[in-house]
Amino acid sequence: MTTVTTLAVGARQRDREGVLDEATLALLAADGSLGLAPAEVADRVREVSSADAGVGQVLAAHHAAVALAPAADRPGWHALATVESWAEERTDDGLLISGTATLSASGAVADRLIIDRVPGPDGQQRVIVIDAAGAGVIVTPEEPGIGQRAAGGATVAFDRVRVPASRVGPVAYDGVGLRWRAYDELLHLAVDVGVLEGFLAAARDFVLTRARPWHESGVEEASRDPHTIDVFGEAVARVRALRLLFDRAADADPLRVTTARWYAHLHGGPLVNAVIGVLGASGTAERYGLDRYWRDLRAHAWRNPPHWTLSEVRP
Repeated sequence: MTTVTTLAVGARQRDREGVLDEATLALLAADGSLGLAPAEVADRVREVSSADAGVGQVLAAHHAAVALAPAADRPGWHALATVESWAEERTDDGLLISGTATLSASGAVADRLIIDRVPGPDGQQRVIVIDAAGAGVIVTPEEPGIGQRAAGGATVAFDRVRVPASRVGPVAYDGVGLRWRAYDELLHLAVDVGVLEGFLAAARDFVLTRARPWHESGVEEASRDPHTIDVFGEAVARVRALRLLFDRAADADPLRVTTARWYAHLHGGPLVNAVIGVLGASGTAERYGLDRYWRDLRAHAWRNPPHWTLSEVRP
């Protein structure tokens, strides 16, 4: 059984419980998902998200953080920390920090926290690496939302945490700024593409095996209803177009990534709504779990809307 198939089997349970279990984390670590090269990461996030968008979001958040981490600190799970309050004192061997921060989707499971873009005394941006289990570090998981429930996020408080000088340095990712933001956006795009591909596969299976035809359709099988065929045809065309945009954006070119993210943002929700509309009342039953894809897509759109605006998409 492949990793993606295994994730799909447990997706509904993780959705109900709102917890990312240790077995899932171990599965991703064992199959090499944590150590992929940047060019391979987005497609892996897409594959994982097609089975469970919460797990896909955690994997995406991990890789976005790893891209900013010094090479020596890259083993294990990582999360980005966005500072809310900050105070630091210089010591003989580094820093003593206090403050609070919000963590990315991988925060509740992270071994290391990557605090990026912290201004130094000389005004230069720094990356600071902190062990999540270190003294004075208090990580508080957040309550799961309506979707991507395995990726609840977390907050962190630092209470006079000692940071050695070896873990304070310049931003490590080549071309940080525009390029890193485009890479981060590409990983969010991968989540959207995966959710939509996973949803269409699940909805198609439901129509072929469980759905009942509309009583006025004049057909004996739901899969032969002309309206259902039209809706699925349009949905498949849009998702294939999005996949092509995603493949073209694999180089993290900001324009290509922005174009694809906005395509997903504008068409993803209406697409899922239209398909759900032809599944029939039985398609809303909790035991089939089709609502999970709608909730995952909406939760991702609310938490992580496109970074750049449509006005920045130019020929």
